[in-house]
Amino acid sequence: MATDTCNMNGLAMAQLGEHTHRSLKKIFPPWEIPLNPLDCGVCLQVALSDILKVFNALIAIPEDENVDCIVMQMPTNIFKLAPKNEYFSPKASDSLKEQFAQALLNMKSVGKPFALWRTSMDRNEDELVERLESNCLPIFPSSERAIKVLSSLYKYKTFRMR
Repeated sequence: MATDTCNMNGLAMAQLGEHTHRSLKKIFPPWEIPLNPLDCGVCLQVALSDILKVFNALIAIPEDENVDCIVMQMPTNIFKLAPKNEYFSPKASDSLKEQFAQALLNMKSVGKPFALWRTSMDRNEDELVERLESNCLPIFPSSERAIKVLSSLYKYKTFRMR
């Protein structure tokens, strides 16, 4: 649906380069999946033992010269996927949350417009949302709103270049 919304708002899916494909393939499941739009959910399910590997690999997307902006669904209840055992303390969970936030902020630091959207209004996510928004990473309540904002930025840039 987000891809359709992009198309309806004048945005086209980027053709990711070979370097980006190789970087992202490291987090793919054992079968081939589409590169763009990338289904991070299936990558996360396969890489439960190293969730951060998935998010750290995503930096390849904004670094790709063919990518002008990034819009991404904020994974719902990501921290419920973390290991639940006596070795995974609340302190370790807090560290994982901080590393996850930092991986997203690293994607933003590349300098291309980047927006997230929430599919859940889970109170457990509010702290993460506040952390990201306080670092100027916008988070929208729907993919449509995020995409419309990025589309408006693109249209404004095109207008200014005329």
